Amino acid sequence: MKKHLTLIIALLLYRHFLPAQQLNAYYTDSIKLTRFSWPCAGVNDPPGWLPRSGCQVREKQLKTEYPPYIIGGGWRTYFFTNGGESSIASHPNSMLQGGELNFRDKGSAPTLICTPSKCPNGEPWRLEYYSAYSAQYLDHSAAGTVSVAFVEGENYELPGVGDPVSGCKYQNGDINTTFLCIAYTPNTQATNWGHQYFTDMGPIIWPATGYFLPNGQKASVGCANNTTIQADDGYLYVFYKDQSYYPTGVAMGAGRLPGIKVARAPINDALDPLAYQTFYEDASGIHWNPSLPAGFNKSNIQRYYATPGPQGSLLLETDRDYTRFAVAKVNGTNYYMGLGNYPDPDPNKKWQDADGTWYSPQITTLKYSYDLVHWFGDKQIYTAPSYKLSQFNYPVFLNANGWTNTSIDENNFYIIGTKPEYNGVKNEVYYMRVYIPTPTI
Repeated sequence: MKKHLTLIIALLLYRHFLPAQQLNAYYTDSIKLTRFSWPCAGVNDPPGWLPRSGCQVREKQLKTEYPPYIIGGGWRTYFFTNGGESSIASHPNSMLQGGELNFRDKGSAPTLICTPSKCPNGEPWRLEYYSAYSAQYLDHSAAGTVSVAFVEGENYELPGVGDPVSGCKYQNGDINTTFLCIAYTPNTQATNWGHQYFTDMGPIIWPATGYFLPNGQKASVGCANNTTIQADDGYLYVFYKDQSYYPTGVAMGAGRLPGIKVARAPINDALDPLAYQTFYEDASGIHWNPSLPAGFNKSNIQRYYATPGPQGSLLLETDRDYTRFAVAKVNGTNYYMGLGNYPDPDPNKKWQDADGTWYSPQITTLKYSYDLVHWFGDKQIYTAPSYKLSQFNYPVFLNANGWTNTSIDENNFYIIGTKPEYNGVKNEVYYMRVYIPTPTI
């Protein structure tokens, strides 16, 4: 009996540390580049095209502020973050072919799916910016097959408590304020397989502190940089950065710290903004707290600016300011892999540029989890001298044939990311293959 118990414990320990053993043996290919294009050279717009749909405009709709999330259909559909708005375009080929992916060659024209609503009377969660950072193809029990975009909305200077909600550029806001929202469209032949404007459903997650304290002091700049995955347990998980803070001298309560958190909703309820719940664990156990304030109504959103959001546990190290965290299921296994990036917190690693600017190295790291809320391991697979020089900002996974960001093989997958835009429109994505040899028992 004792021998059997020892064997069981050994197997459990092996199960737990197997991914760590694999990560320690990783190696990578060289970094490559894909440029997305809708070339205008020698092309005249068809008669009657509005300037909004002209060739030059469509070319710029392939901008990659963030690496595109991909959903599979008959073709690969890429969601492009176009500097404040979002477009999608589809192509039969994978971006992993490298070089140029020309959407005039077999592909579809970029189609606008979401935009800011603009002043003075637009929705306050999207007055200045409204762009999809991740996406899912859902087989929804009521709505049928749908394409869903998880969208970051922004109002650069949010109205304060008691201020009127219409208009922009309020002077009492200190920096841009973000909202994590959802939008969708049926993915059917009638909508050209989701290539049309999406229905805006509004926010789905609220910052733990609310946006303001009751006295009007700013307490958060919102929830940002989401990634999503449909998990084996029938839920859709949304990983995000809670950018909550309290003014100096005001203590933060339990579950209200800034950092990477996760919310989820049953897949059949994923189109309902009120269905999302945020993970929180304390001494009494695991809780899933409603992600929006009680009674939330987007038509009266200003009433909730000073209302705290849910208590939520941080998933990753508290001494690192993670920018983004992406997750993928590892095919044929019982675990998931996570991909994050952050500036090196070691002050001794900082360096000064010729213009006097100080920079920290940017680190990209792999982790693993069995339940999507408890994460282990910490294998650094890429480091750049700074955010400005990194080729893998806001990274996400991509499987070996370029079809999905959220399901990868354990031994062979890619990470993809972008480089900051400083000169003109960027439409480039960098990618690097990661190999993890199969360990022997």
